[in-house]
Amino acid sequence: MATFTDNFATDENPLASPWATSLGGGLRSSGGEVFGNSGTTISVVDGESFDNDQSVTIEIAALNNFDNLGIIVRGDTSGNGYLLQYDVSGDDLRVFSLSGGVETTISGMFSGNIGLLVGDTLTLQVSGTTLTTYKNGVLLKTTTNATYASGKVGLWYENGNGGVTRLVNFSAEGLNASASITNVDGDDTVTDGQQNATLTVAGFGNNIN
Repeated sequence: MATFTDNFATDENPLASPWATSLGGGLRSSGGEVFGNSGTTISVVDGESFDNDQSVTIEIAALNNFDNLGIIVRGDTSGNGYLLQYDVSGDDLRVFSLSGGVETTISGMFSGNIGLLVGDTLTLQVSGTTLTTYKNGVLLKTTTNATYASGKVGLWYENGNGGVTRLVNFSAEGLNASASITNVDGDDTVTDGQQNATLTVAGFGNNIN
């Protein structure tokens, strides 16, 4: 798969197929925004296959000091994978490897005082053994880790204040091009990044490129 996007147009609790809950009660969507249920939760896109090399970008819709957010690459439905975690109160980013949801810090991947604001984007990319983080497309940190070689993309959330921190516009890109274009449903799209045509799904504002 080259690209998967979700604008969360449908209210779901927890996120429904092709999403699956990987840890806790999973994430949920409401009013086009996504956030977590109580505690620490992970949801991954389980209904699609992904390239081993992956890049995931999310956009910030709202921030609260007690609700933290994150991106998953090379994850699975058992709480494993790589996590880019944003701590709202500390305004810092860290990257972890996860085993059953338990975090192990990956050295060299701390970014402090990044000044994240509503409307900003965060990206976690993995290619081979190289992990790279970006804010608004600008490189923050890069390092190597060989714990996981493949897996699924997804979202992580730590709910400490009712899910006030919110995300929108999830986009996952496979860094090895696939050969097909398939519309999943009204608010999810799967695309091939090498195609030149654009298809808009009526009523939902999703594009396939």
